[in-house]
Amino acid sequence: MNWINPFTITVLSIGLFLWGVAVYVRAHPPKKINSLYGYRTKRSMASQEAWDFAQLYSGDLMVKESKMMVIASVVWPFLIYWTCKKPKSTRKLNLFVHRLFDVDLPDICVPLC
Repeated sequence: MNWINPFTITVLSIGLFLWGVAVYVRAHPPKKINSLYGYRTKRSMASQEAWDFAQLYSGDLMVKESKMMVIASVVWPFLIYWTCKKPKSTRKLNLFVHRLFDVDLPDICVPLC
C-alpha cells in the first residue's frame, strides 16, 4: 500500500503546523484587543470580556480541528486502500466523498491501490 503520497503528506504537514499554532495561541492568547493577532470579529472586539472568551474558545476549536486533520491524514489512506479492495464499499465511500468535496474517489483510489 502506497500511503505516503503528496495528499497525505500535505494534509499531515498542514495539520501538524496548525496544531502547533493552535497550541501556541491557546497558551498565549492576546491580552488586549488588537487588530493584528487573535480571533477578530466585531462581536469579539466589542468588550474585553468578549475578547478573552473568543480567544480561549477559538484556541480550543483550533486545537480540536487540527487534531482531526492529523488523524484524518493518517486514517484516510488506509480507508482508501480498504475500499479499493471491496467494490461495494468503494461505491458508498465515493458517494459520500463526492457529496462532501465534489471529488470522485476512483480518481484518487486507482493510483493508491
